[in-house]
Formats: sequence, structure tokens, C-alpha cells
Amino acid sequence: MFTSSSPVLKVFDKAQEILNKKSKPKEQKHSFHLRGFLTCAVCGHAVTAEIQKGHTYYHCAKPKCESRKPYAREDRLDEQVVGVLKGFSIDDAELGLLLRATREQKDAERGDNKTIIQSINRRLLENGKKLENLIDACIKETDETMIDFYEKKRSELLDERASLQRQLSPSNANDERIFEQMEGFFKFANSAVQVYSDGSIEEKQRVLSLTSSNLLLKNGLIASYQVKEPFSILASGSNLEEFENLLGEKDSNPHIRSQSPLSYR
Repeated sequence: MFTSSSPVLKVFDKAQEILNKKSKPKEQKHSFHLRGFLTCAVCGHAVTAEIQKGHTYYHCAKPKCESRKPYAREDRLDEQVVGVLKGFSIDDAELGLLLRATREQKDAERGDNKTIIQSINRRLLENGKKLENLIDACIKETDETMIDFYEKKRSELLDERASLQRQLSPSNANDERIFEQMEGFFKFANSAVQVYSDGSIEEKQRVLSLTSSNLLLKNGLIASYQVKEPFSILASGSNLEEFENLLGEKDSNPHIRSQSPLSYR
């Protein structure tokens, strides 16, 4: 069952903001959208950027770093990033299969929950009758020892009643909204390349922050990177079952998976 704690839904609001926002680029002398995301793979220092002959270049900020040269041209780095983002897209047939399977799973669980709810309601009725009988017996009782016994049983029945009522909480009340959010996530995943390629500096940086981390620069290229969940599962081409497992309850902190080093073509 996918829930509000799913990593898919954790990124939905931010992704939706990127899709819907028509941002106005801030006035800046120079805007380097990859600065702050790249780290030198050799010394671990930050990577800085500068403009030379009309092109933006990135390099290690440490003057004597052996990996400072060759400088990395921004357009070539962008091609590598786009290559990563393309791995998140899912074709219409696969998307339809995933959404249909998830909805069927949800409907099946809703049917199971209906049976469970009926059982809980029966137990609540039995609990209520026991409480009534206990109260009647306690009213008629004069023995202090038995009264204490009745009070103890009453407390146990009240605890049981509270537990049953908690189980009746509408855990599936937001199912449809969550399903729509999941569709929104896939919409973002499929449009990430376009948003990164055509978007503002701010939008490019938001796409990067949502999808990846630890981009390491070496020899003028991105040598390695990490992809954040749930994008890592899309990028790895994992099967439907693994993605459905991700839709279940998970730790609220997204797990990050290492990916193979990038190659530039």
C-alpha cells in the first residue's frame, strides 16, 4: 500500500512546483547553474566556474589541484546531466501498467479493509455489551474486593475499546489524492529533461537537487554521481515489483544509491 510516507510522494510537492512555476530569472552578473553541485573527485574541494571566450567552464577551486585542468565546458556537462535525466522517463505503456497495477492493489486492499472494519465493529459491539453488563454487576455489588475486580475489568475493556477505535481510523481516506500525486511524480520524471534543458537557472538547480547528489568532476567530465530515490529505481530499470515496494511505508529520509560513472559521448 502506498502511503504519505512514500519517497515518491515526498518529492511530489517540489516537483509539482517546478512544473507549475513560471519563474522569472533573477538578475545576476553570471549564473552558473552547476556551481554548488559539483565537487572535485581528486581533492574534494568545491568546483568553481568562469567564462572564457563565450563559454562557461568549471574547474576545481584549489589552485594546485592536479585535476584542475582540463577545464570542463558547461554544455558538455549539461549533456551528461541530460543523459542521466533521460533514464528517469518511462514510456506510456509501462506507466499505464504501473498505475493500473497500483490502483488494482489499492482496490484489493480496500476490499480487505472492509472485511477488517466489519470485524472491528462487531468486536466494538461485543465490547460495549460487556461494559454494560459489567457496570450493572458493579452497581449491584457490595463486596469491596469484587468492586475492585470490576474496576480493573472495566479499565481493560475501555483500553480494548480505544485500541479498536484507533484501528478504524481512515487510513485510506487520501488514497485517491495520493494516486494523483504519484501520477504527478511520473509526469515530472518524464519532463525532467525538458525542464532542465529549457528552464531557468533556478529550475535547473531544483531538478538537480531533487534527483541527484555528489556529482564528482574529474578530467573535464562528471566522473560519478548518485541518484536519489525514487529516481534511482527508475534509472536502474528495475521491475514493477521493486517500485511497488517503494510505494509502501519507508523511512522518511530518502535513501541514496550510487550509480555507475558517467561516460561522455
